[in-house]
Amino acid sequence: MSHLTWLCLACTALSLGAAASAQADSFALWQRGTLRGANVMQAQCTVEDLSVLRSWGANLAEIPVLNVYDPAPPYAFQPGNLARLDQAVSAAERVGLYVVLTCREGPGRADFNESYEIWRDAAAQDAYVRMWRQLAEHYRGRASIVGYDLMCEPHPDKETGQPLGDWNALAKRITAAIRAVDANTPILINSIGWGYPQRFDVLEPTGDPRTVYVVHFYDPHYYTHQKPGDERPYPGFRLPGEQNLVWDTAAIEARLAPVRAFQQKHGVPIFVGEFGCARFAPGAEQWLRDQMDLYEQYGWSWAYWAFREWDVMNIERTADPADKENHSDAPLLQLFKGYFAKSGDFPKPGAASDTADAPSAVGDSFRPVSLHSRITKVQPMTGIVMWEDSENSHTDAIALEYSYLRYDDVVKAKGEYDWSVVERKLSSIASRKHQAVLRFYETWPGRQTTVPEYIKALPDYKETQAESEGRETAFPDWSNPEYQRFFLEFYERFAARYDHDPRLAFLEVGFGLWAEYHIYSGPEDLGKTFPSKEFQAQFLAHLAGVLKQTPWMISQDAHEESRTPFVAHPELLELDFGIFDDSFHLAWEPGYNLEGWEFFGRDRWKRSPCGGEILFRNRQREEQVATAWAREAASFHITFMICEQWPRWTTMERIRDHGLACGYKFRVTAFDASDTAARVTVANSGVAPIYYDAWVAVNGVRAQESLKGLPPGEERQFAVLSGGTNPELTIECDHLVPGQRIEFEADLDVSLNPR
Repeated sequence: MSHLTWLCLACTALSLGAAASAQADSFALWQRGTLRGANVMQAQCTVEDLSVLRSWGANLAEIPVLNVYDPAPPYAFQPGNLARLDQAVSAAERVGLYVVLTCREGPGRADFNESYEIWRDAAAQDAYVRMWRQLAEHYRGRASIVGYDLMCEPHPDKETGQPLGDWNALAKRITAAIRAVDANTPILINSIGWGYPQRFDVLEPTGDPRTVYVVHFYDPHYYTHQKPGDERPYPGFRLPGEQNLVWDTAAIEARLAPVRAFQQKHGVPIFVGEFGCARFAPGAEQWLRDQMDLYEQYGWSWAYWAFREWDVMNIERTADPADKENHSDAPLLQLFKGYFAKSGDFPKPGAASDTADAPSAVGDSFRPVSLHSRITKVQPMTGIVMWEDSENSHTDAIALEYSYLRYDDVVKAKGEYDWSVVERKLSSIASRKHQAVLRFYETWPGRQTTVPEYIKALPDYKETQAESEGRETAFPDWSNPEYQRFFLEFYERFAARYDHDPRLAFLEVGFGLWAEYHIYSGPEDLGKTFPSKEFQAQFLAHLAGVLKQTPWMISQDAHEESRTPFVAHPELLELDFGIFDDSFHLAWEPGYNLEGWEFFGRDRWKRSPCGGEILFRNRQREEQVATAWAREAASFHITFMICEQWPRWTTMERIRDHGLACGYKFRVTAFDASDTAARVTVANSGVAPIYYDAWVAVNGVRAQESLKGLPPGEERQFAVLSGGTNPELTIECDHLVPGQRIEFEADLDVSLNPR
């Protein structure tokens, strides 16, 4: 499905109103890998049973969807089965468990009975899609439900020649149907081949930004499903026919490698929806520990199989196969309790969708809380920016550093990437408690291009030598197919490695001189020294597809119709890119630069950051900029500005003050707490939003709604499921380097303003 199709779906979903917008951001739970629980069959979904699971520290129940639509033609709706599912969900809510709804039985398929009609009968697939749309309408806005698992262990590959056996296509159909009525609830998608890791090689992301991908891991059954007396020990067992492979932690890691690669390539959360082991298997405790250590290392949420369902994998029983009693001190149960504890004092989900009025305990009353706090530093991902290799970077007056990078420093041969140059820069910047703004360039006046040498050696690659800014300059050959292919691949590889790296704040991209999207001095020949409009459009859409989190920006120079595709393809303006202007002070008056800002929309800051650079060639320029800086930063909603030369004319203390005039600035305007919950109102008194997720947290428990996108001049109330007599309020963000924190202003004194 195309990026623009998903934009249309998103717009449709936004029109659903309060139910869509008020629901807590449960997707963040998956991104942080903080959901840990168990599969629970509907028969065990009683308050009594689920209270036991919750008492262990688990926060998730994976509950099956069973025959809400009949598995057999005419695939009719079964309201009684939906009512039973409602009862199970309500029981989980009452004890404080989040819920994943996993479809095990529906039109054209029944669990474990080798039913494959869904892969043969178009009517079955149509009914399956209708069923999920109906379920999404029924459950949307329900805060306890953190995922719709579309199909448990799809296996169209079990038999060959299935006419409708494209799981990727069906998953996209179901996703579109759900998003038409429910914009927020995360969607979960298994790989084919019974959800096993080996089949992630054919799993395709749907394009939906709130989707989690699911793996089931019992491999190899030779060990996990062994019978009493088989005596196949871990570590150390070998599979028949694979005598050279000794199973240990490295073997488990290798078997999960396709899933890890999928996660890193696409930047998506992973959920281990089922795993387990025969309790009497020799070494079962170590087998499970080694798995869960990897899940924790990779940031994967998980649910074991299964709570009080199958004697063989019942973690409440001992290793004795004859043991049929549940024990509170069973070794495997104690193991799992240790991992459940990693979730900490996890917020209890509520059934209501309005986060501003999230429920507290019955009879609980909210009290105003005194709070005093000051912003003392330039906030992360904002402010004045210095070059990474300059003496001015060693200061706490800034939070960001800038660096140009060369393509040929990363790639020497086709398909071979060495990111060590990038790593050194990012690590150096992070060591100073700063984050990076990066830009790769291919053309620089007076230099050779940074095109990789293997491309320059191709017989059909011909560069242009010409004068630029009075210096002999090389220009790349944009007519070359391999150079175009490489350019797309480069950013796909970059995104796979760095899209979720907290050392990177923003990425600037472009073509031409310094990648500023122009060749104002020299031969600007589209399709030769500068990419064709067709390739530019392809590249921009490609970048929007591979960068899921990192905000990226192009120069305002890209507004020029003669060189860029935006006028011919206005749909490209819907992409969420930001704007930088490397002569930003020229935009303060009518002319070419201001025309660029206005072409892309002066409200683009609502979606993506705005920034750029100012050169300070003399004191007159410094005085002009310093006088107007706060006004113009607010007018253009600037998040950051490169000003490497500014310290020539002013102090670092003034640089800090100018940096504080950029980006977001949070102020807590109200803080009320009960014994079990809190309500916090936060205003953005800065000039731009924060472009990464950040959360109000009370006693370390985060609100489910993010501060991301909160516009300047507006405030929002957040509900947090933690309170107490002396609650501690912080703002947490996972996209920070060590030593950084988001500060806030507050001046709340209960004694002066009791409410």
